[in-house]
Amino acid sequence: MLVTTIDAFAFTARSLRDWGRACVMQSCNPLTCGDSECPKSFKFSGAYKYDLPEDYDKRYTYINIGFNPQATEFQAALGVKQIERVEEFCRRKRENFTILRKELEKFEEYFVLPEWHKKSDPCWFAFPITIRDGAPFRRKHILRYLSEKKIDYSLVFADDIVEQHGYHGIEYRTLRPLGRP
Repeated sequence: MLVTTIDAFAFTARSLRDWGRACVMQSCNPLTCGDSECPKSFKFSGAYKYDLPEDYDKRYTYINIGFNPQATEFQAALGVKQIERVEEFCRRKRENFTILRKELEKFEEYFVLPEWHKKSDPCWFAFPITIRDGAPFRRKHILRYLSEKKIDYSLVFADDIVEQHGYHGIEYRTLRPLGRP
């Protein structure tokens, strides 16, 4: 536990506790925290200006190398109870995925839609889409539209993590892709 009256320390502690994120607003609801409600979402000014695309959501900007301390015993207790419903959860996720994919197939000229191996039956965590080159819109337009419709979204984790501010200056090595010299 940390107790402080120094705003900068409190901000840094919250950031470290939440994977090192830049946006650690306690009252920020990801379903409503968008361009107009959140002073850090989509906006770059002062201390929150980083070398990331203009439409990069601040909820997925990492300014520190952080952690994710959770009440794991509590999560485990919930998980043990929820495992009884895992088949129902997976069925519902597959149904939702099927609906989204069917609707977005109409716009396949603009989106790369997810594919999976024919022998698999994934229980989708999310619905990943990629905007094709040449589409008449950009990511910021899609994100703004989803935000206006109160649809939560997430950029794929942190894009290239080594491009995030919190990781600048850190030595790292890349791994060769499997099966390649």
